[in-house]
Amino acid sequence: HADPRPLRLHFAGAQRLRLTPDGDLAIVAKNGEIAFHKPVVYQLQNGLREPVEGRFQILSRNNIAFRLGSYDRTRALIIDPQLAYSTYLGGTGVVTFPLLTPGPGGAQGIALDSAGDVYVVGTTGNASIPSDFPVTPGAFQTENAATLAGKPTAFIAKFDPTLSTVIYATYLGGSGGEDNSGGDDASGITVDSEGNAYVTGSARSCDFPVTSGAFQRVNRTCGVFSPPSTNAFIAKLNAAGSALLYSTYLGGSNGNGGCAFSFGCYPGDGAVGIAIDSSGNAYIAGNALSTDFPVTSNAYQKVNNAASRAAHNFFISKLNPQGTALVYSTYLGGSGCSSPCLDDKATAIAIDGAGNAYVTGEATSVDFPVTPGAFRTKYLGEWPIVSKIDPTGSTLVYSTYLAPAEYHEYPSSGYNQGNAIAVNGAGNAYVTGFTDSCYFPVTPDAFQKVNGACPLGTNRGVFVSELNQEGSLLLYSTLLSGTDIVSIGDVANGIALDAYGNAYVTGSTGSTNFPVTDDAFRKVNHALYSPRTNAFLTKLNANGSALFYSTYIGGGGAGINGDIANAVTVDAFGNPVITGGTCSSDFPVTARAFETVNKATVVNPSDGCETFITRFRVNTATGTTLTSDSNPQKTGVKVRFTADVTANEGGAVPTGFVVFSLDGTPQLTSRLDDTGHATYSTSALDAGRYTITAMYLGSSTDSPSSGDLGQLIIGNPARIAVASGTYQTGTEGTPFALPLVVQVQDIRGVPVPGAVVTYSGAGLKFSSNSAVTNAEGRASVVATATATGSLTATASVSGVSTPAVFKLTAH
Repeated sequence: HADPRPLRLHFAGAQRLRLTPDGDLAIVAKNGEIAFHKPVVYQLQNGLREPVEGRFQILSRNNIAFRLGSYDRTRALIIDPQLAYSTYLGGTGVVTFPLLTPGPGGAQGIALDSAGDVYVVGTTGNASIPSDFPVTPGAFQTENAATLAGKPTAFIAKFDPTLSTVIYATYLGGSGGEDNSGGDDASGITVDSEGNAYVTGSARSCDFPVTSGAFQRVNRTCGVFSPPSTNAFIAKLNAAGSALLYSTYLGGSNGNGGCAFSFGCYPGDGAVGIAIDSSGNAYIAGNALSTDFPVTSNAYQKVNNAASRAAHNFFISKLNPQGTALVYSTYLGGSGCSSPCLDDKATAIAIDGAGNAYVTGEATSVDFPVTPGAFRTKYLGEWPIVSKIDPTGSTLVYSTYLAPAEYHEYPSSGYNQGNAIAVNGAGNAYVTGFTDSCYFPVTPDAFQKVNGACPLGTNRGVFVSELNQEGSLLLYSTLLSGTDIVSIGDVANGIALDAYGNAYVTGSTGSTNFPVTDDAFRKVNHALYSPRTNAFLTKLNANGSALFYSTYIGGGGAGINGDIANAVTVDAFGNPVITGGTCSSDFPVTARAFETVNKATVVNPSDGCETFITRFRVNTATGTTLTSDSNPQKTGVKVRFTADVTANEGGAVPTGFVVFSLDGTPQLTSRLDDTGHATYSTSALDAGRYTITAMYLGSSTDSPSSGDLGQLIIGNPARIAVASGTYQTGTEGTPFALPLVVQVQDIRGVPVPGAVVTYSGAGLKFSSNSAVTNAEGRASVVATATATGSLTATASVSGVSTPAVFKLTAH
């Protein structure tokens, strides 16, 4: 029932606005032209979009309005929802990836630099068409060396903030294993302050590109096994994407076994995540099957405890800034399980400012290392594990299960895994993943206390948990899932934090009623047929008790495959960017995206998958500036306060309300106008000094902010005093050398500006019989004697009974 006519867009700094023949809006600016696509307007009916005619209308002063066709005013109307930028990335090679676990065909890691450029890393299977993946001229590796069709190789791509331009895109890999046994898989990326990208993953190739002086220049399984197994790799790529600053293998020689490479469980040694500290040391976590994985003399655990079962242990390694030596390297794990792929499995790593490393994953060993006093130390089956290791790699600060206090019959245990981890400035670890359990530990104020998969116990729900810095207490823990599950469940794969402790979680959902918010980009799962999935993005508040924002994102899928988000990062303004894999031909992309078509589905509509990258605008930081039209101002005279609210990113004008307060007491709530201004006027302030505060309350896309102003209100004149010019001696007919200066003050001694002072005196002539006080409360005139002898001048002001008196002498 709302009226859309007052809605406005304002473009600050534009020289001219114009509409294109297609209805797009072109903004002519100083250094070029920016285009906004014609508005998308629709209503939802039974989960489907009903389009509504809509267009831009140019108004005066660089303002834009919307003109709409007829629609049902009893239902919500959506005008251009806040999907900032979204693009496909890939080639026409037909590849697939398994549900829940990243594999060939999708990006697995994401990072941002200080300029807002987006870096993604992953795996592409377009080996049959080496030139088809959109690599850029001058990139480090422009040809896919894995010549056997379908064999995966790693890629790295860097986009501008709008996802419309690829700054660079490069392959990174060798010729792959023998007999289509696998290739090279990138799993994690991070970026330093200079824009250098650090990438990690696993390599089956014996000719993966390495640099001279690298810590390990060979895949140690080559020549030992046929086909060779995997070693981890770590590579540092320069900011232009044109050269390797270093690249090294990291692994042992006897890691042949385990499980299928394509399902993220490496047959040898493989890395799953990477982080860097301010000195450029790289911290890598992964899984080692080898018994001779490189460890250091000070390692916490020097042997693979699961070697007798041919199973994996975690590894955590710290590589020096040059990539030439290990600072430390250690195993971490128990004796494993008898079944392949049911061993201890690391999935992610994060570090804090002190250089402590935090890892998460799944522990299946009954003797996985846990520490006394940790949150849960009792083995109850397959549960997420969180471990914190000190900067030397020699001591476990803590290690704990994320599990209930006691064992419960199935479906209490099932399959539970931590998939992503982030750390705040206090050293608290935030972990997310999935659980089959009906008894996953939650806190009293949790947003969702019951797993939506229960009591079925056959599907998965998301969990998000925050551990204190000692690993002894859950600060919060909540579930996040739907109940109407048409696929294999809801799974989180990525987590990131903003400056306020809000957690951004992303992954995949097979639920038709996954929790979404009213302002969601998409409220409906578009992949409605089992077992397809859509991706999701959720912003959870700092207490884990409420959702700020939650949305589906995805298309209809293809074959049995849908859309999976694997990683998320957050920019300085609190806006998330996610990446993953999509097998949809109708995944939502923006008009000027780098790639608007899933090229893989063009070749195979039923089974084509590519990478996607999507940037949301859900929390733009704002700034509020407060000014007054007169400071100081007199009592009884109106003073007008103006709050100017601006977005710190982009040209959109914030909307919503501002609360004006006087010394902490609210006075008025005012709506922002179409230029981002709100005002408060009053003439009721007594004399004194006040603090005026303007608090912008924020909106669905703009964060709150505030501004303060010290305002001085001056009372009526209460006294007038000589400031200078008395006791002068002069000559009749000649002006005295010094002016006659007075100061007018109120009852508190504060100078009063704007007061009219009247001068008089026998035998004296004045340059003006009256003067107005300045900002310091001072007024002055020049006196000339018209007689000789002792003369007296007086200065008076209305409301003050005692004038100021000047004593003068003339000859």
